[in-house]
Amino acid sequence: SIIATTLIDDLRFYIGRSIYVWGAQGKLNPDKAWITNRERTTDLAKYKQDKNIERIMTLYNLLRAQGVEDVYAFDCSGLLMYHLQQKYGIFSGDASADTLYRRCTAVADVGYDFKPDIGMLVFKLNFSGDASHVGIVSGYKDGVAQVIECYGRDRGVIEQDWDAEGIAYWDKVGVLPNIVTVSG
Repeated sequence: SIIATTLIDDLRFYIGRSIYVWGAQGKLNPDKAWITNRERTTDLAKYKQDKNIERIMTLYNLLRAQGVEDVYAFDCSGLLMYHLQQKYGIFSGDASADTLYRRCTAVADVGYDFKPDIGMLVFKLNFSGDASHVGIVSGYKDGVAQVIECYGRDRGVIEQDWDAEGIAYWDKVGVLPNIVTVSG
């Protein structure tokens, strides 16, 4: 098992030095060909894939211009899986946000007054009820839960208020076995 605060400290390292790439799990300094190959595996129309690649490369080049020597590529589940597998040996194989959701215990709806424990995973569900995005509760700031997530092609790994995208952004929370949560 891993204590949530240890995992969260590890994840904070990637804030300001990462990019979001579909299916990525910690690829170091990916080139445009690798990024393009990963993004072409999505079922988006080609013009949307091209736009996503452009957005990724804009952030990548910005980070490099800011002096970031090592840029890491993740998607939302890849950020967590990279650490759970590579550093802590907890899982084997790939896992999507939905796979992580289905492995959680104590799954609950997110309500307005809900106060999640540090280390709980938070999920956004799609129209069919599958988890399409995942983050991890990283702490509290001014009484508001914070979430670390690999957010999108313009931002990479970020930490923000869990209601920063609107109170109804996250749908479910769950406890992943082997992550020891801490009361906030």
